[in-house]
Amino acid sequence: MKRLMIIFFTILSIVIITGCSDKNLYNAKIVTQNYEFNEEFLLNNKTFGAYLKDGYYIDDEKYPKERMIIINNESDFSNAFKIFEDIDFNEEMIVIHAFTTASNSEYELKNINFAEKKLTIEYCTKKTNGKNPPNASYPDTKWLVVKINRLDIEYVDFIFLA
Repeated sequence: MKRLMIIFFTILSIVIITGCSDKNLYNAKIVTQNYEFNEEFLLNNKTFGAYLKDGYYIDDEKYPKERMIIINNESDFSNAFKIFEDIDFNEEMIVIHAFTTASNSEYELKNINFAEKKLTIEYCTKKTNGKNPPNASYPDTKWLVVKINRLDIEYVDFIFLA
């Protein structure tokens, strides 16, 4: 009996440690293609330090260093996008992180937590196995667009894991 209990708790521990974490609990995915923002949305949501086409950088303190945008209805969606993949706002939503960077790297989701109307998304640079050359450019507003199950959120926090 004692041996059976030890085996049971060992198996339970293994399942808890390795098998109970659903890495994509909310069907979240980074959308990297097949979308295009409206020009007005892009201009209105630039971030501090971004390069402008006329040779200047945004150095006005009224521009934030980063933006978190929640799109959970057709009106906000139409204001933001010209083109986007199919989305059903009864089931899904879009969260966007805008920030200034000189990197053109791709990103991947690492962890997502949802508690008390706050969504926390942790992400990092996608590993390339050293096959890609450096990809720096002028600093610009980078858009991390995440399509996710519809959640009752009031705030989204994006955390970059170095």
